[in-house]
Amino acid sequence: MGENSGPAAVLNQTSIINTALKLFCAAAEFSVSPGSERNKDHVEKQTAYLQFVVNTLSHCSHHPQLTADLYQPVVAALMTSLFSSLTPDSNFEVLASHLEVVFSLLNSCVDQHGVGTAILDSIVTNIMSPTFTDSSASECSPAVAVSPALLVVPCTRAACRIVDSVKYMARIVECCLSVHFRHIVLVNGPDEASAAGWVPVLEALSVPNDKEKKFVEAAIKEGAALVLYVNLLQRLPLCTGLLQEMSLANSLLTWSLFIQISRDNEVKMILLWSKLLELVTRQVTYGTAPANAAPLLRNLLPVIVRTGEGQQSEG
Repeated sequence: MGENSGPAAVLNQTSIINTALKLFCAAAEFSVSPGSERNKDHVEKQTAYLQFVVNTLSHCSHHPQLTADLYQPVVAALMTSLFSSLTPDSNFEVLASHLEVVFSLLNSCVDQHGVGTAILDSIVTNIMSPTFTDSSASECSPAVAVSPALLVVPCTRAACRIVDSVKYMARIVECCLSVHFRHIVLVNGPDEASAAGWVPVLEALSVPNDKEKKFVEAAIKEGAALVLYVNLLQRLPLCTGLLQEMSLANSLLTWSLFIQISRDNEVKMILLWSKLLELVTRQVTYGTAPANAAPLLRNLLPVIVRTGEGQQSEG
């Protein structure tokens, strides 16, 4: 089998087949903002290109001789093709449907020799550092800056809709939330992040009921503190009394006891801990005996102390 034929050629950046894929991408016209009114005819063409590449990569994953690192440039190219031409006026629902196609690769690939993890890493990396280049910009009509925070809704919706693995889903959503709030804080300051910043997130994160429990468990294992906090914010308004709020406070404590705290998520943990303190205060204020609420704090304090003293955190 020559270097320009077979599955290996698809992943070889210098092969004729790979060059053909790049021409296919150019024909899909991703350089034009997807979903805009004047380009509706392009959406099906773009979707067909994405599905073809995803199906091809899925086929490649059945060949164990192809190492995991070979998939990352191809996946990165897919993500770049989706993000590169975005503008604030782009149709982000179309983007979400395109992302579903790309994310479906996590379901269809044979996860051997780290292929699934390599694909996931490439997806997460490109969400963390997206490439925006408005090809329609000119000296007379400069490009309008696209906020990375705009990706949180389409990326989160796509992950929740299509990704089968709750572990992969938790990682993608945590990445989206991190990018979202990092950008809001840098641009508008922490007050804006704590106010309106949660609104699109609460609307976008919708996990199927049959997956929610396992999704939370995966978030704990992955150290996805922001995912857990959003889950908390979604459940809190459903509480109709102190008993349900106490149950939620106990869940918070359980998350804190079992989550792996590191330099990456220790600042985020303050959100969970402050909410636990708030719930305990509400318990005491509205009639729960202090002796019944105190164990929550007593069990939380060692976690905070360990975090401050642990080598895995910043203290």
